[in-house]
Amino acid sequence: MSLTLYGSIPSPYVRRIRILLHDVDFHFEVIDLMNNEDQVKLLKISPVRRIPILKDQDTIIYDSRQIYNYLAKKLSLKALTIHQENLLTFIDEVNDSLVSVRLLNSSGFNDIQNTFMRNQYKRIKDTLRFFEKEITLFELDESDYVQVCLFCLLDWIAYRELVSLEEFKNLENFRNSFSSFERTKKNSPRL
Repeated sequence: MSLTLYGSIPSPYVRRIRILLHDVDFHFEVIDLMNNEDQVKLLKISPVRRIPILKDQDTIIYDSRQIYNYLAKKLSLKALTIHQENLLTFIDEVNDSLVSVRLLNSSGFNDIQNTFMRNQYKRIKDTLRFFEKEITLFELDESDYVQVCLFCLLDWIAYRELVSLEEFKNLENFRNSFSSFERTKKNSPRL
């Protein structure tokens, strides 16, 4: 198989695809988003400079959700239900909010009184509260793409120390259990 995945090691969006491809032969092209040479390389593939990107011969797929849908067809994986798509939307919204907050904080804009920042933190906490309840309905399954994505989000939050997960015991238990799987260990940003 001639798959090439472009992305950074710590990205939760890239990690979910790396975990999905655990048993598939593919090339991982590491992109350091803070490196100017890698920025130029990324610009040649995508004008929006976002990762992950999957290249399958002459086909290029942008965005982790589109990559999953493409791979689901190619690898005969189960298509996502509307409920699963909705859960992924929630996960992606929290990811996007956390990326925005992290970038603003690293740029010196860390005023929690700022309306944008305050709304991001509300979205993050409200969605984590939703998943704190929702996770009790899950049966742990390392091949379930929604669970992979939720794990990648939670583990990235812990890795980057973005928000406290202390009040979310069910999510912490889920993260700890999911981190024991070989495919999640091999794709840890801590390696």
